[in-house]
Amino acid sequence: MPIHRENSKPKEVKTAFHISLSNRFEVLQDLPEESDTTNTKWQKIRGAWKDTCQEVLGHSKRENNEWISVDTIQKMDERKRKKAILNTSRTRAAKSNAQEAYTIANNEVKQSIRRDKRDNVDNLAKQAEEAAAKGNLKDLYMTTKKLSNKFQQTEKPVRDKHGNSLTTTEDQLKRWMEHFKDLLNRPPPESPPDIPPADTDLPINCKKPSKAEIMKAIATLKNGKAAGPDDIPAVAIKADPETAVNMLHDLLTKI
Repeated sequence: MPIHRENSKPKEVKTAFHISLSNRFEVLQDLPEESDTTNTKWQKIRGAWKDTCQEVLGHSKRENNEWISVDTIQKMDERKRKKAILNTSRTRAAKSNAQEAYTIANNEVKQSIRRDKRDNVDNLAKQAEEAAAKGNLKDLYMTTKKLSNKFQQTEKPVRDKHGNSLTTTEDQLKRWMEHFKDLLNRPPPESPPDIPPADTDLPINCKKPSKAEIMKAIATLKNGKAAGPDDIPAVAIKADPETAVNMLHDLLTKI
């Protein structure tokens, strides 16, 4: 049964996450791993993190129109009920009465949605003003993006060597090819005497990483970033750093 954050205190959620992840890591340690490849071991660790997140946190419910009020939702349910009556009406008189009742309910829903949308825009504008006054650029940007309700892409024209704009796709692709040919086919620069040549090996530490190094790397992860191809957000790794270090240390040692 997922322990959702809205129903539990953050400390309780963190404790439950720690217990669940630790238990899964202990199970992984008990499994024979002589035949495990690096990728197989990583998939097991990745699965332990994802299963823990799903068990403790559950799936977040995303509402496309979170600004719609409860009153509007109730009106939409009433409209749906009257639509069902209209569809099941058999006589001409009953269908006419049902159509009239549905039309009234539909108009009420549209009016209520327009009212909710105005209130939402006013609320977002107020939030943007407060964020600007506090100098919170992140919240200001996110609120402004919600107000605009779309991404605007600015296209820069592609020009040839003489500064003339290229309008066709074929000419633009040829210009890009020409650009990269000139960029990548240059002679190598001469190295100053105090810099070793490129084929000289750099003093790179190739020893096994220590747990302290892994802990330091985990601490530098930033919250609020989207998860990468592994689908594990940074906050999940930082939620139980000690268990995370042990799991990753085994993997990196094998690598």
